[in-house]
Amino acid sequence: MPGIPPVVIRGLLEEVGPLLSKISSLFRRGVVKTIEDRRTRQVISAVISAGEHRVDVPVHQPFGFNSHAPLDGAVTHVLQNSADPADLVALMPSNPASMRMGGLREGESILYDSAGQKLHFQNGRVVAVDATEGMVINQKGQPLLTLSEQGHVFYGDLYVKGHIYADEDVTGGGVSLNEHAHDGVKKGEEDTGKPGGGNKPPEPPKPPEPEPPEELPPWRETEDTFIGKRGTSNDIRIMPASGDPKIAAETFFQKIVKWLAKNGNKLTGMYPIFSTKNGVRTQTGEIGKFSDGTVATLRPESGRFTPDGWYNIDIGGNADVNSSLQEKSNLKIKFPLK
Repeated sequence: MPGIPPVVIRGLLEEVGPLLSKISSLFRRGVVKTIEDRRTRQVISAVISAGEHRVDVPVHQPFGFNSHAPLDGAVTHVLQNSADPADLVALMPSNPASMRMGGLREGESILYDSAGQKLHFQNGRVVAVDATEGMVINQKGQPLLTLSEQGHVFYGDLYVKGHIYADEDVTGGGVSLNEHAHDGVKKGEEDTGKPGGGNKPPEPPKPPEPEPPEELPPWRETEDTFIGKRGTSNDIRIMPASGDPKIAAETFFQKIVKWLAKNGNKLTGMYPIFSTKNGVRTQTGEIGKFSDGTVATLRPESGRFTPDGWYNIDIGGNADVNSSLQEKSNLKIKFPLK
Protein backbone atom coordinates (compact mmCIF):
# COMPACT_ATOMS: atom_id res chain seq x y z
CA MET A 1 0.00 0.00 0.00
CA PRO A 2 1.94 3.05 -1.27
CA GLY A 3 2.21 6.01 1.05
CA ILE A 4 1.41 4.06 4.23
CA PRO A 5 4.37 3.31 6.49
CA PRO A 6 4.98 -0.43 7.09
CA VAL A 7 4.69 0.03 10.83
CA VAL A 8 1.12 1.30 10.38
CA ILE A 9 0.23 -1.68 8.15
CA ARG A 10 1.62 -4.09 10.73
CA GLY A 11 -0.41 -2.38 13.43
CA LEU A 12 -3.60 -2.68 11.40
CA LEU A 13 -2.99 -6.37 10.77
CA GLU A 14 -2.40 -6.97 14.46
CA GLU A 15 -5.71 -5.29 15.27
CA VAL A 16 -7.77 -6.79 12.44
CA GLY A 17 -6.21 -10.28 12.40
CA PRO A 18 -7.94 -11.64 15.55
CA LEU A 19 -11.25 -10.18 14.39
CA LEU A 20 -10.97 -11.90 10.99
CA SER A 21 -10.12 -15.17 12.75
CA LYS A 22 -13.22 -14.92 14.94
CA ILE A 23 -15.42 -14.14 11.94
CA SER A 24 -14.09 -17.11 9.96
CA SER A 25 -14.71 -19.46 12.91
CA LEU A 26 -18.39 -18.48 13.18
CA PHE A 27 -19.35 -20.50 10.10
CA ARG A 28 -17.73 -23.92 9.60
CA ARG A 29 -18.34 -26.86 7.31
CA GLY A 30 -19.10 -30.23 8.94
CA VAL A 31 -19.32 -33.89 7.92
CA VAL A 32 -22.46 -35.35 9.51
CA LYS A 33 -21.95 -38.53 11.54
CA THR A 34 -25.41 -39.08 13.07
CA ILE A 35 -28.90 -37.63 12.52
CA GLU A 36 -31.72 -38.01 15.04
CA ASP A 37 -35.17 -36.76 14.07
CA ARG A 38 -36.88 -36.48 17.46
CA ARG A 39 -40.43 -35.38 18.12
CA THR A 40 -39.50 -31.85 19.16
CA ARG A 41 -36.38 -31.23 17.12
CA GLN A 42 -33.71 -32.74 14.87
CA VAL A 43 -30.14 -33.00 16.18
CA ILE A 44 -26.90 -34.09 14.55
CA SER A 45 -23.36 -34.97 15.48
CA ALA A 46 -20.66 -33.81 13.08
CA VAL A 47 -16.92 -33.59 12.61
CA ILE A 48 -15.99 -29.98 11.84
CA SER A 49 -12.64 -28.31 11.24
CA ALA A 50 -9.46 -29.94 12.51
CA GLY A 51 -11.29 -33.15 13.43
CA GLU A 52 -13.35 -31.51 16.18
CA HIS A 53 -16.39 -33.68 17.00
CA ARG A 54 -19.58 -31.96 18.21
CA VAL A 55 -22.71 -33.80 19.34
CA ASP A 56 -26.37 -32.95 19.96
CA VAL A 57 -26.26 -29.92 17.65
CA PRO A 58 -29.83 -28.70 16.89
CA VAL A 59 -30.73 -28.29 13.21
CA HIS A 60 -32.34 -25.02 12.11
CA GLN A 61 -35.48 -26.00 10.16
CA PRO A 62 -38.17 -23.76 8.65
CA PHE A 63 -41.74 -24.13 9.88
CA GLY A 64 -43.86 -26.56 7.87
CA PHE A 65 -41.02 -28.54 6.30
CA ASN A 66 -38.83 -31.36 7.57
CA SER A 67 -36.44 -33.81 5.97
CA HIS A 68 -34.09 -36.55 7.18
CA ALA A 69 -31.11 -36.67 4.81
CA PRO A 70 -29.42 -40.04 4.08
CA LEU A 71 -26.46 -40.23 6.45
CA ASP A 72 -23.82 -41.58 4.06
CA GLY A 73 -22.38 -38.46 2.38
CA ALA A 74 -24.35 -35.91 4.41
CA VAL A 75 -22.72 -32.51 5.04
CA THR A 76 -23.79 -29.26 6.67
CA HIS A 77 -22.52 -25.94 7.98
CA VAL A 78 -22.36 -25.24 11.72
CA LEU A 79 -22.78 -21.72 13.15
CA GLN A 80 -21.69 -20.37 16.52
CA ASN A 81 -24.30 -18.09 18.08
CA SER A 82 -22.68 -14.87 19.36
CA ALA A 83 -19.25 -16.46 18.73
CA ASP A 84 -19.94 -18.93 21.55
CA PRO A 85 -18.48 -22.36 20.62
CA ALA A 86 -20.81 -24.00 23.16
CA ASP A 87 -23.94 -22.55 21.50
CA LEU A 88 -24.14 -24.18 18.07
CA VAL A 89 -26.80 -24.54 15.42
CA ALA A 90 -26.55 -26.46 12.14
CA LEU A 91 -28.14 -25.77 8.78
CA MET A 92 -30.32 -28.54 7.36
CA PRO A 93 -27.98 -31.36 6.25
CA SER A 94 -27.63 -31.92 2.53
CA ASN A 95 -26.50 -34.97 0.60
CA PRO A 96 -25.48 -34.02 -2.93
CA ALA A 97 -24.65 -37.61 -3.87
CA SER A 98 -28.03 -39.15 -2.95
CA MET A 99 -30.70 -39.11 -5.70
CA ARG A 100 -30.42 -35.39 -6.39
CA MET A 101 -32.99 -34.28 -8.98
CA GLY A 102 -31.03 -31.94 -11.24
CA GLY A 103 -31.67 -30.40 -14.64
CA LEU A 104 -34.47 -28.07 -13.50
CA ARG A 105 -35.60 -25.25 -15.75
CA GLU A 106 -35.83 -21.69 -14.53
CA GLY A 107 -38.75 -21.26 -12.12
CA GLU A 108 -39.19 -24.97 -11.36
CA SER A 109 -39.17 -26.60 -7.90
CA ILE A 110 -39.04 -30.21 -6.81
CA LEU A 111 -39.46 -32.24 -3.62
CA TYR A 112 -37.88 -35.70 -3.59
CA ASP A 113 -36.64 -38.49 -1.34
CA SER A 114 -33.75 -40.96 -1.45
CA ALA A 115 -35.91 -43.57 -3.27
CA GLY A 116 -36.46 -41.25 -6.25
CA GLN A 117 -40.07 -40.33 -5.47
CA LYS A 118 -40.80 -36.73 -6.42
CA LEU A 119 -43.30 -33.90 -6.52
CA HIS A 120 -42.29 -31.68 -9.46
CA PHE A 121 -43.72 -28.17 -9.93
CA GLN A 122 -43.01 -27.34 -13.58
CA ASN A 123 -43.32 -23.54 -13.44
CA GLY A 124 -47.07 -23.19 -13.98
CA ARG A 125 -47.33 -25.93 -16.62
CA VAL A 126 -47.68 -29.28 -14.82
CA VAL A 127 -47.45 -30.63 -11.27
CA ALA A 128 -45.95 -34.11 -11.73
CA VAL A 129 -46.15 -36.74 -8.99
CA ASP A 130 -43.99 -39.87 -9.21
CA ALA A 131 -44.42 -42.56 -6.50
CA THR A 132 -42.68 -45.93 -6.41
CA GLU A 133 -45.53 -48.03 -4.93
CA GLY A 134 -48.67 -46.01 -4.27
CA MET A 135 -50.29 -42.91 -2.87
CA VAL A 136 -52.66 -42.33 0.06
CA ILE A 137 -54.70 -39.20 0.73
CA ASN A 138 -56.04 -39.00 4.30
CA GLN A 139 -58.44 -36.74 6.15
CA LYS A 140 -58.02 -36.63 9.94
CA GLY A 141 -55.98 -39.80 9.75
CA GLN A 142 -58.59 -41.74 7.74
CA PRO A 143 -58.06 -42.67 4.06
CA LEU A 144 -60.05 -40.83 1.40
CA LEU A 145 -58.21 -42.11 -1.67
CA THR A 146 -55.63 -44.84 -2.25
CA LEU A 147 -53.80 -45.30 -5.54
CA SER A 148 -51.77 -48.41 -6.35
CA GLU A 149 -51.00 -50.89 -9.14
CA GLN A 150 -53.71 -53.21 -7.76
CA GLY A 151 -56.41 -50.55 -8.18
CA HIS A 152 -57.65 -47.22 -6.90
CA VAL A 153 -60.14 -46.86 -4.06
CA PHE A 154 -62.25 -43.82 -3.15
CA TYR A 155 -63.82 -43.89 0.32
CA GLY A 156 -67.14 -42.05 0.55
CA ASP A 157 -69.82 -40.84 -1.85
CA LEU A 158 -68.71 -39.70 -5.29
CA TYR A 159 -70.60 -37.05 -7.27
CA VAL A 160 -69.54 -36.38 -10.85
CA LYS A 161 -70.62 -33.28 -12.82
CA GLY A 162 -69.97 -34.59 -16.30
CA HIS A 163 -69.85 -37.82 -18.26
CA ILE A 164 -68.28 -41.09 -17.09
CA TYR A 165 -66.65 -43.22 -19.79
CA ALA A 166 -65.44 -46.79 -19.31
CA ASP A 167 -63.58 -49.02 -21.81
CA GLU A 168 -64.47 -52.11 -19.78
CA ASP A 169 -67.53 -53.37 -17.92
CA VAL A 170 -68.90 -51.44 -14.93
CA THR A 171 -70.13 -53.33 -11.86
CA GLY A 172 -72.39 -51.80 -9.21
CA GLY A 173 -73.62 -53.66 -6.14
CA GLY A 174 -72.43 -56.93 -7.66
CA VAL A 175 -74.38 -56.36 -10.90
CA SER A 176 -72.58 -56.15 -14.23
CA LEU A 177 -73.63 -53.33 -16.58
CA ASN A 178 -72.87 -55.40 -19.69
CA GLU A 179 -73.83 -58.88 -18.54
CA HIS A 180 -76.79 -58.40 -16.18
CA ALA A 181 -80.21 -59.96 -16.84
CA HIS A 182 -83.76 -58.74 -16.05
CA ASP A 183 -86.55 -60.84 -14.63
CA GLY A 184 -90.26 -60.27 -15.13
CA VAL A 185 -89.88 -59.41 -18.82
CA LYS A 186 -93.30 -58.89 -20.49
CA LYS A 187 -94.56 -57.53 -23.76
CA GLY A 188 -96.26 -54.19 -23.82
CA GLU A 189 -95.61 -51.02 -21.85
CA GLU A 190 -94.92 -52.61 -18.44
CA ASP A 191 -91.50 -52.21 -16.86
CA THR A 192 -89.18 -55.13 -16.37
CA GLY A 193 -87.93 -56.18 -12.98
CA LYS A 194 -84.69 -54.85 -11.52
CA PRO A 195 -81.46 -56.15 -13.07
CA GLY A 196 -79.79 -59.05 -11.33
CA GLY A 197 -76.91 -61.44 -11.73
CA GLY A 198 -73.52 -60.50 -13.06
CA ASN A 199 -70.13 -61.08 -11.55
CA LYS A 200 -69.26 -59.95 -8.05
CA PRO A 201 -66.53 -57.29 -8.21
CA PRO A 202 -63.19 -58.00 -6.60
CA GLU A 203 -62.52 -56.66 -3.13
CA PRO A 204 -60.88 -53.24 -3.29
CA PRO A 205 -57.29 -53.07 -2.09
CA LYS A 206 -56.88 -52.15 1.55
CA PRO A 207 -55.13 -48.90 2.43
CA PRO A 208 -51.65 -49.34 3.89
CA GLU A 209 -51.53 -49.63 7.64
CA PRO A 210 -50.02 -46.59 9.37
CA GLU A 211 -46.60 -47.21 10.83
CA PRO A 212 -46.69 -47.68 14.62
CA PRO A 213 -44.94 -44.99 16.66
CA GLU A 214 -41.28 -45.72 17.26
CA GLU A 215 -40.71 -47.25 20.69
CA LEU A 216 -38.25 -45.33 22.83
CA PRO A 217 -35.15 -47.13 24.14
CA PRO A 218 -35.52 -48.36 27.74
CA TRP A 219 -33.00 -45.75 28.91
CA ARG A 220 -35.15 -42.85 27.60
CA GLU A 221 -37.91 -41.11 29.56
CA THR A 222 -38.69 -38.93 26.53
CA GLU A 223 -36.97 -38.38 23.21
CA ASP A 224 -34.76 -35.74 24.79
CA THR A 225 -34.23 -37.00 28.35
CA PHE A 226 -32.85 -40.11 30.05
CA ILE A 227 -34.73 -42.06 32.71
CA GLY A 228 -34.13 -41.63 36.42
CA LYS A 229 -32.78 -38.67 38.35
CA ARG A 230 -29.64 -36.90 37.23
CA GLY A 231 -26.54 -37.77 39.26
CA THR A 232 -23.39 -35.66 39.44
CA SER A 233 -23.56 -35.37 35.62
CA ASN A 234 -26.04 -36.10 32.84
CA ASP A 235 -24.43 -39.48 32.06
CA ILE A 236 -25.22 -40.75 35.59
CA ARG A 237 -28.86 -41.65 36.25
CA ILE A 238 -30.27 -42.79 39.61
CA MET A 239 -33.26 -45.14 39.50
CA PRO A 240 -35.81 -45.43 42.34
CA ALA A 241 -34.53 -47.41 45.35
CA SER A 242 -35.74 -50.98 45.74
CA GLY A 243 -35.44 -53.84 48.21
CA ASP A 244 -33.48 -55.93 45.69
CA PRO A 245 -31.34 -53.79 43.35
CA LYS A 246 -29.90 -56.89 41.69
CA ILE A 247 -33.33 -58.10 40.51
CA ALA A 248 -34.26 -54.56 39.41
CA ALA A 249 -31.03 -54.22 37.43
CA GLU A 250 -31.28 -57.68 35.85
CA THR A 251 -34.88 -57.00 34.77
CA PHE A 252 -33.87 -53.69 33.21
CA PHE A 253 -30.86 -55.32 31.55
CA GLN A 254 -33.17 -57.81 29.81
CA LYS A 255 -35.32 -54.92 28.57
CA ILE A 256 -32.22 -53.45 26.93
CA VAL A 257 -31.34 -56.77 25.28
CA LYS A 258 -34.90 -57.22 23.93
CA TRP A 259 -35.16 -53.64 22.65
CA LEU A 260 -31.83 -53.82 20.80
CA ALA A 261 -32.76 -57.19 19.26
CA LYS A 262 -36.18 -55.87 18.23
CA ASN A 263 -34.49 -52.99 16.41
CA GLY A 264 -32.20 -55.24 14.40
CA ASN A 265 -29.14 -55.27 16.68
CA LYS A 266 -28.11 -58.89 17.05
CA LEU A 267 -26.57 -60.06 20.32
CA THR A 268 -23.08 -61.20 19.29
CA GLY A 269 -21.93 -62.38 22.70
CA MET A 270 -22.75 -62.54 26.41
CA TYR A 271 -19.78 -62.76 28.77
CA PRO A 272 -19.84 -63.39 32.53
CA ILE A 273 -18.07 -61.15 35.05
CA PHE A 274 -16.48 -62.92 38.02
CA SER A 275 -15.17 -61.67 41.33
CA THR A 276 -13.24 -63.48 44.04
CA LYS A 277 -13.93 -62.99 47.74
CA ASN A 278 -12.39 -65.04 50.55
CA GLY A 279 -11.00 -67.41 47.95
CA VAL A 280 -14.40 -68.05 46.37
CA ARG A 281 -14.90 -67.09 42.72
CA THR A 282 -18.49 -66.23 41.81
CA GLN A 283 -20.26 -64.60 38.89
CA THR A 284 -21.39 -61.11 39.80
CA GLY A 285 -22.37 -59.62 36.45
CA GLU A 286 -22.34 -59.94 32.68
CA ILE A 287 -21.42 -58.07 29.52
CA GLY A 288 -23.58 -58.07 26.37
CA LYS A 289 -22.14 -57.09 22.99
CA PHE A 290 -24.32 -56.25 19.98
CA SER A 291 -23.88 -56.01 16.23
CA ASP A 292 -24.25 -52.19 16.17
CA GLY A 293 -21.31 -51.76 18.57
CA THR A 294 -23.38 -51.33 21.74
CA VAL A 295 -21.82 -52.80 24.88
CA ALA A 296 -24.08 -53.17 27.96
CA THR A 297 -22.54 -54.14 31.29
CA LEU A 298 -24.36 -55.28 34.43
CA ARG A 299 -22.40 -55.49 37.68
CA PRO A 300 -22.50 -54.51 41.38
CA GLU A 301 -21.66 -50.87 42.01
CA SER A 302 -18.27 -50.40 43.63
CA GLY A 303 -16.29 -47.45 44.93
CA ARG A 304 -15.33 -45.62 48.10
CA PHE A 305 -18.32 -43.28 47.89
CA THR A 306 -20.91 -45.85 46.78
CA PRO A 307 -23.17 -47.50 49.40
CA ASP A 308 -23.19 -51.30 49.56
CA GLY A 309 -25.87 -53.18 47.67
CA TRP A 310 -26.14 -50.88 44.66
CA TYR A 311 -26.08 -52.26 41.10
CA ASN A 312 -24.99 -50.49 37.92
CA ILE A 313 -25.75 -50.84 34.20
CA ASP A 314 -23.25 -49.24 31.85
CA ILE A 315 -24.24 -48.57 28.18
CA GLY A 316 -21.54 -47.60 25.69
CA GLY A 317 -20.94 -47.54 21.95
CA ASN A 318 -24.61 -46.78 21.24
CA ALA A 319 -25.57 -44.09 18.70
CA ASP A 320 -28.63 -42.93 20.67
CA VAL A 321 -26.62 -42.56 23.87
CA ASN A 322 -23.75 -40.81 22.09
CA SER A 323 -26.16 -38.34 20.48
CA SER A 324 -26.86 -36.83 23.92
CA LEU A 325 -23.44 -37.32 25.52
CA GLN A 326 -19.93 -36.48 24.44
CA GLU A 327 -18.36 -38.99 22.05
CA LYS A 328 -17.31 -42.24 23.73
CA SER A 329 -19.12 -41.35 26.94
CA ASN A 330 -21.09 -44.16 28.58
CA LEU A 331 -24.49 -43.92 30.21
CA LYS A 332 -24.43 -45.22 33.78
CA ILE A 333 -27.77 -46.28 35.30
CA LYS A 334 -27.58 -46.95 39.06
CA PHE A 335 -30.03 -49.04 41.08
CA PRO A 336 -29.85 -48.12 44.82
CA LEU A 337 -30.84 -50.21 47.82
CA LYS A 338 -33.87 -48.99 49.77
